[in-house]
Amino acid sequence: MRGFYLCVLLLLFLAQPFQTTAVASAPLVPPLPPEQWDREAHLWLSRAAVAEASWVAERDHALIAWTLAYRWRDAVKRLPNLRFVNVVRSYCSALKVYGIRTPRHDWVRSLPSVDEAWPESVPESYIRHWHTVQARMLKWGAGEIEDPSHGRVRHWGSPSAALPDRARAQRAIDEGLWVLLDLGDTKNDFYGYAQ
Repeated sequence: MRGFYLCVLLLLFLAQPFQTTAVASAPLVPPLPPEQWDREAHLWLSRAAVAEASWVAERDHALIAWTLAYRWRDAVKRLPNLRFVNVVRSYCSALKVYGIRTPRHDWVRSLPSVDEAWPESVPESYIRHWHTVQARMLKWGAGEIEDPSHGRVRHWGSPSAALPDRARAQRAIDEGLWVLLDLGDTKNDFYGYAQ
């Protein structure tokens, strides 16, 4: 009897006229309001992506951007005048103006905007990688890069046990505040709030 019903459903489906018109895709929804997504935010988010995950870690770049957007959304409820770019600069350790400063941190903070020239001593491959990261962050800002965590990500850190990120994350996990998210192959560990 079940086979009969499946055949009837299949025949009904095949009897439907074939649709030849294009189906509109869902509209792009930018992750931030327009007043938060400007040249400055784009530049500092691109720098954060490189600082935290190198040039080519696309999945990490997306997750870092989404983490910062969610952190901004959470914080702006308490601090309505908070700017997204300030969240980026204060959460990413390499971009902070205080604390540990290394030559690499200074170098990342000096990465130029799209229309600025590079010193001649910089290898062409660095320039290409940087332009790729900036293009990726523009796509994210336009809503073209989905959130691999589906809204769960709120923190990230190095998986290295030798760094303070891992110890801080482990304390939050042990206290029942965070959970380690399984988001595939990433350079960083990503965390969400425990439910």
